[in-house]
Amino acid sequence: MSGAYNTRQKKIILSFLRSTPDASFTASEIFRVLKASGSPVGLTTVYRQLEGLCDDGRVREIITSGGKGTRFQVLGADAKTDAFFLKCEKCGKMESADCALLSKVVRHMEEEHGFRINTEKTVIYGLCIGQCGQ
Repeated sequence: MSGAYNTRQKKIILSFLRSTPDASFTASEIFRVLKASGSPVGLTTVYRQLEGLCDDGRVREIITSGGKGTRFQVLGADAKTDAFFLKCEKCGKMESADCALLSKVVRHMEEEHGFRINTEKTVIYGLCIGQCGQ
């Protein structure tokens, strides 16, 4: 029931997430961006509104780092919900990777091994080449 109301804060958070449909953010990152842009949304409110948006099916929750981290990404026509996530071990940047080869791996695992990969929770760790790596 927490997602039933469309508050001003919920609209602000959803608008921000929709502005970057391929990206995912922690609640703290969303709070900092909104605060810097002059939007008066508290951190507790960000968490509460994200919970409602997840309940509504408008945002997905991505659990990372062995369940120790949570990121959020908007769902919708522009969002890539079947993409893997790439996370830099040095700078922490995380982005979705909509890749035909990875899609083939998903199909192969299902057809040949009877195993369905949950791409919403699949994170590939490495280094940003050119920024953090060699």
